[in-house]
Amino acid sequence: MGTFSATVKQFTIDAKENTSLIFREAASSLAEDVVRTKSSGGFLPYEVGNLGRSFAASTTDMPQINQAEAEYGASNTEFVIAGIEAGDTLYMGFQAAYAPRMNYGFVGTDSLGRTYNQSGNYFVENAAAKWQQFVTEAEVLYGE
Repeated sequence: MGTFSATVKQFTIDAKENTSLIFREAASSLAEDVVRTKSSGGFLPYEVGNLGRSFAASTTDMPQINQAEAEYGASNTEFVIAGIEAGDTLYMGFQAAYAPRMNYGFVGTDSLGRTYNQSGNYFVENAAAKWQQFVTEAEVLYGE
């Protein structure tokens, strides 16, 4: 009877660890997909790479849009994802001021008087729609 109990306990420990591994792997796949450029088969437009570099992750709150024009360096996303566990909340988002316009598009005149008729790229929605696929692929990878 003790052997059965020990087996169940070990199964529970392994399942919890696998759940965290699956969460990390799926989150990492999502982060990679959302910044995949159009030339690489994704939906993110690429001019100089600043939009993709503005992608950030946090376990405390949603990364905020920076209204000031800014140049972004390397993302912290992989470091944040490496520290998450099953049950944690992970926030991911773009910080560049023009990110919403690039994602959703914009038709009209902006605050500087410039007129746009820009189609959306929907890189956020397209990556988010693949979440279950990323989870399923991670489950296969970690034997769930």
